[in-house]
Amino acid sequence: MYQFDFIKDSRFTDTPKTDINSCHNRLIKKLTGLPVKLKFSRLRVLNFGEPEPCRSFRRTYYISKSSRKITWNTVFGIINTIQAPYYKRV
Repeated sequence: MYQFDFIKDSRFTDTPKTDINSCHNRLIKKLTGLPVKLKFSRLRVLNFGEPEPCRSFRRTYYISKSSRKITWNTVFGIINTIQAPYYKRV
């Protein structure tokens, strides 16, 4: 099983919440029908930054394969078409 995060924040986009929800929906759509199990956390919001405030929206995902018919490289390639996160084996 691997863990990864999608992160969007207001430093780089005017609509980080909309952007992260769009990434989430695209991920679900691309993984539908594949032999993988995907779990995810609720959307978290972090506020930080001085002197300019920043809002960061984050969602953590846990993915595992339920079959040997697909490789991890294929799974990572699909995820990376949306956003290339850091993957951590858990």
